[in-house]
Amino acid sequence: MSVCDEAKIAISFWCQGRQHIVSDSVGRILDFVFFTLDALYDVTRKLPPKTKTYEDVPLENVLHFYVIGLPKLDYYSDIRLTLSLVSDLYFLLEGILKQGNLMEIQPILLQMKNESRKFDDIRNFYTHLDERVIDLKKHGIDGTVDTNCGIKYVNVEKCFHLVVGQGEIHFSDDKKPKEIDVSKSAFDPIFIEARKLFVELTNNKLENGRKVFPSPSSIYPI
Repeated sequence: MSVCDEAKIAISFWCQGRQHIVSDSVGRILDFVFFTLDALYDVTRKLPPKTKTYEDVPLENVLHFYVIGLPKLDYYSDIRLTLSLVSDLYFLLEGILKQGNLMEIQPILLQMKNESRKFDDIRNFYTHLDERVIDLKKHGIDGTVDTNCGIKYVNVEKCFHLVVGQGEIHFSDDKKPKEIDVSKSAFDPIFIEARKLFVELTNNKLENGRKVFPSPSSIYPI
């Protein structure tokens, strides 16, 4: 089911009932939010659960060393699309929240933004990938550090790693090893908030008797 098509009607009704309070741009941005949510939902349903399958990789007394572990192309494409869409969603939500006067949907939009923000570190990593791979003085790993992806750094300097595993990504950033859950379930909190948003938008006296909307349980089922 295309939620954005149903949401578009609900948004129109919701905005009509608040036309003297809500900015005209709010409806248009809400349409874009649900379009992005639909795309994000479709691609995240393809993602595998989080599974650790790493072998120990000891790195001792190395300088300016790179470890890059990439998965199959189809899976990597899904991961990158997912991160791009969740970034779009975050900035759309940030934009709409700046409009103000969002009434009963504001707390939901704020929580959805907070859930989207959990992926900021990896979004920034890829946005500024040139810095991460070139400026290892600023971003690389120094010293003796254990990671959760099998890499064991011992007395190293200016080392880089990016390991895209099943449902998680490990990467070096700001001189620290970082990791992020990118399994299907990691994105579920976003869709829980999206379902709440849909319920609020359809809880509108103006459309009573004119439109029957899908039940909440059918909206982004998890």
